[in-house]
Amino acid sequence: MDIIDYKKLINQVYRPSNKNRNHTNSTLNDYVGHDNIRYFSYGRYALLAGLKCIGVKKGDKILLPSFICRDVLSSINVLDAEAIFYDVDSKLQPLKNLKYLPESKAIIGVNYFGFPQDLTPFNNYCNRTGSVLIEDNAHGLFSRDKNGRFLGVRGDIGIFSLRKTLPLLNGAALVVNNKIFRSFLKPQIEFKTNISLYFKGKEMIRALFPLIRIHGIKFLKSIVQHLRKIRTGYEISQPDAEIEMKLPPCPAPTFDLLSRLKSLNVSEEIQRRRNLYLWLYDEMTNLDVNPVFKRLPDYCVPYGFPFYVSKEKSIEIERKLFSLGLESFPWPDLPHGISHNAPKHYKLLRCVRFLW
Repeated sequence: MDIIDYKKLINQVYRPSNKNRNHTNSTLNDYVGHDNIRYFSYGRYALLAGLKCIGVKKGDKILLPSFICRDVLSSINVLDAEAIFYDVDSKLQPLKNLKYLPESKAIIGVNYFGFPQDLTPFNNYCNRTGSVLIEDNAHGLFSRDKNGRFLGVRGDIGIFSLRKTLPLLNGAALVVNNKIFRSFLKPQIEFKTNISLYFKGKEMIRALFPLIRIHGIKFLKSIVQHLRKIRTGYEISQPDAEIEMKLPPCPAPTFDLLSRLKSLNVSEEIQRRRNLYLWLYDEMTNLDVNPVFKRLPDYCVPYGFPFYVSKEKSIEIERKLFSLGLESFPWPDLPHGISHNAPKHYKLLRCVRFLW
């Protein structure tokens, strides 16, 4: 059995491999099995386009989990549709039987952190109500379920956030799997060369990572936080109060999205993420943390390592991760209407990302 170089795997979190040998030259079409795909800058735009494809209009109900990033709501709110939440348990599955949910135009099921959501209760709900199933696969590029089906193709609509897997300025995709809705797809918008000083700085740090390591990244981040505090009074960026109501400025995807995907060595990336997850599982379960997922299913390609930890223990855990050359972050930034009365486990989840 080959000895795994975990130091190399951790380095690739910050400095993804640019080697093109043995790359697949694949596109998203090869994974979803058709070309009814439209690319956007962010998943919010992909979701908005998907909602328009299925004919969502003012007042329509859209069901989605309350454990979700608050910016997702902007796609619903700009259409004047109504977001209705269902809670999830600590395993990130619906807390209650979906048959008790009200009828809706669409229901969103999420493949959290690239782990396949069991869509059986969602399909049963849709068969009963006529609702459209939207599979949020923002975290799950290359992941498949136990039957070998790629995530993102199991619902009527699939949403991908490719920038969560590839080192891109932006990049997302809408995948229309149900033939009924394909005629409503708009033409692909133009890919653009977008300029972001933040992303350029991040790319520079990636290049310097072999020299500065995690300590250098933390030092540079502390400088940014200090400058932000001088300018705004806050070390950490404060959430945009209108993020649930408005979309980012530009829907156009970055010009290098498809070339980055084609040049990726997919089999190596899959193995890197799976090896990191299994290694971290062993490292972290020796501490006082509770992994969200107790096993790594076959075919699953994890976005990161999600775990629950008490606030009292979180500082100790961060020190441990830092000693390994990693860090974690709380997820998600909950919707305003959810955050105050959210279930306890919503606020205890942190994730180690496998791409910085």
